[in-house]
Amino acid sequence: MRNFFVFDKSVFHWFLIDFLSRPVTKKLMASLLFLLSIILVIITKKQLGLSLIMKAQRFYPNIFYTNIMAKLLPHISPYYQRLMPNDIQLSAASARSIVLKMPKVIGGNISKGIVVITYTDTNRYYFYNVNVKELMKYFYVVLEPSSAGYCLPEILFWAAHQNPVFVQSTEITDREFLGNIKSNLLPLEFGASDWVNYNKFYPFDAEKNYDSIYIANYNPVKRLHIYFNALRKIKNRGIKYKGAIVCARWGGHRDAAMKLIDYYNVSDILDVHERFDAAQLNDVLNHSGCNILLSLKEGSNRSLFEAMFSDVPVIALKNNVGINKDYINKSTGMLINDNKLADALLLIRTKRDGFTPRQWALENISPEVTTGKLINIIRSIDASFLLEDGDVLVKTNDPEVAYLDKDSGVDKEYFMESVLKLLDKKGEVQDCEQKMLALSDEFYHALATSAERTSMV
Repeated sequence: MRNFFVFDKSVFHWFLIDFLSRPVTKKLMASLLFLLSIILVIITKKQLGLSLIMKAQRFYPNIFYTNIMAKLLPHISPYYQRLMPNDIQLSAASARSIVLKMPKVIGGNISKGIVVITYTDTNRYYFYNVNVKELMKYFYVVLEPSSAGYCLPEILFWAAHQNPVFVQSTEITDREFLGNIKSNLLPLEFGASDWVNYNKFYPFDAEKNYDSIYIANYNPVKRLHIYFNALRKIKNRGIKYKGAIVCARWGGHRDAAMKLIDYYNVSDILDVHERFDAAQLNDVLNHSGCNILLSLKEGSNRSLFEAMFSDVPVIALKNNVGINKDYINKSTGMLINDNKLADALLLIRTKRDGFTPRQWALENISPEVTTGKLINIIRSIDASFLLEDGDVLVKTNDPEVAYLDKDSGVDKEYFMESVLKLLDKKGEVQDCEQKMLALSDEFYHALATSAERTSMV
């Protein structure tokens, strides 16, 4: 059986990807990339050399690579166009961006609006198509990258401008990177994890059919085999236990995952679910004792925090790169080393009632709380950022970016697309302020009209 798995290509590929994801391997790969980048720069292949330096910093973030990037940053603007494809359409950019506040005249001055841009690659549309200087004149820009590792042209090109750009950064090495390059890119400690729609993830009385659950996909970086191995250890101790995985069908390695379930001999204590929508996820979370995350690198993972709002404690790895580990605490769950997973799964089962994840999440990472944090940060650097009641809408990731209030009356994509068209690089900036404020009046009229309807019901 073991020899079969050594020579099975799909399983070998699975474990190879896991090996390449480990910190020691990444450190070595980063060193090799850096040495190669020096050679390329010497032989005047500067574009490729710059790309490899960026990759080295993402593979193994440290102050050495960061200091190099800080010195290079003022000189790399000419290379951005060759480092980024022009592959994002207006429809995708408007779907993945959202206006939280339109600019408006308050006290004789224009109070800036707020635009949030989700997913790293969406920024390419802004680079190629948007008059960013004019955008920053009317809006504070907030980036919500899709994965940890911010030494990327899609993020760094914003540093060519003077106005502050806020970058959501749940991973501490990303916050340190942004802080150390000393640019206008200002890190925020929150991210996609802080915008969960708690109206869709909530607790209800349910029997715990599963002791633990892992919401993932079939990409080896999710490291499902670590969970399978822990289940096998529990089974071999003679302890009754039931686990489950809920996987999106993408990831490309489903067959390998099924073979691994057989290899670890846990098919009798593990249920496999696929393609669940939000309602099904909330249901299965409520029937589970805890939710886990075993990847070594993530974006700002949502499934952990969806579980918290469903009042389900969580387990994550101490050496994960991507999540804000302050969120995994005595109220919400446990941080562990992966070789301690079996013990942690059993321990959290006995202490489950001692956790209060939903209460903690509502108080600390709800969309309203996160919006308040953003407003306070903007006010701390801009005393002219004035607000009137109802000026700022609250967003959520549902799973794509949307307004938390579904009855706000604001057509998200219409207004976002209108802003992008108005600020198109090929367009005329003449009368831009007049047109922007007219669009703002339309935005707030839609809000007021919806509020009036609601009050009449």
